[in-house]
Amino acid sequence: MTAPSSVTAPSFMTASGLMTVTTFMTVTTFTRVTPVAAPGTRQVHLWTVPLDGPAADTAAALAPSVLDPGERRRATRLLLPEDRRRWTTARVTLRRVLGAYTGLPPARIAFAYGRHGRPRLDGPGGRRLRFNLTHSRDRALLAVCRDTPVGADLEHLDAGPPDERGLDELAEAVLAPPELGAYRRLPYPDRRAALLRRWTGKEALLKATGRGVTLSAVRRVTVPDGAGPAYGVPGAWTLLRPAPGGPYTAAIAVPRDTRTGNDKDWEVVEIVPADFNDAVDRAVDHG
Repeated sequence: MTAPSSVTAPSFMTASGLMTVTTFMTVTTFTRVTPVAAPGTRQVHLWTVPLDGPAADTAAALAPSVLDPGERRRATRLLLPEDRRRWTTARVTLRRVLGAYTGLPPARIAFAYGRHGRPRLDGPGGRRLRFNLTHSRDRALLAVCRDTPVGADLEHLDAGPPDERGLDELAEAVLAPPELGAYRRLPYPDRRAALLRRWTGKEALLKATGRGVTLSAVRRVTVPDGAGPAYGVPGAWTLLRPAPGGPYTAAIAVPRDTRTGNDKDWEVVEIVPADFNDAVDRAVDHG
């Protein structure tokens, strides 16, 4: 059994700027099912998940006993071995983390699926938890909230068409008119990152609202280049912009407080264990 220990969460970006939050994470073994504390009100737990290396080796060993038949079938439909390995790693890790919150063994986590295939927790122990998993290349982010919807998206900064013409055509297809005008005023070296920031915000917002990510839906949504209010779907929403590190950009969509009009009262607690396989069952305990 792993001895209990504590770690300090790193700095992260929220809508209010760079902050450092010190949290204490209780280490448990993989089989322990004592529930850990869920996120607090207007708080997001953000797990950074490596999809290669030791984490992938552990996931491959656990997958036959942890994933359900549907998940295993979906993995086999991915043609590239690298894609299968990374998808499996993300899915096994999702079950392990949700198991830490609910107190259930990872294999007993049950999912129900929405109209567009988005999973949600089903059964006792996790109905109040909301989560969204996103991955790009060798990294994934898992956002977890309590009693409130959440959407997340992560993109590598060299994603998209390789040439300027293709990038501009993509921008015309997915950006709303005000966004497209801002995009065209940028010099070409800055356009890719700006387009990907807009894209992550749009996808996070559509995922938070349970809508499918189609080109027409994406174009109707208007999001800020950074953090702040987002529009184009029912309800009031805001974007948080965590700093995922490396060549990535990310966005988290959460409900906006219409009573105060304050977009800066959400707290993001970023959980990045130094050794993910030894500490995947850590979670923030504010009690």
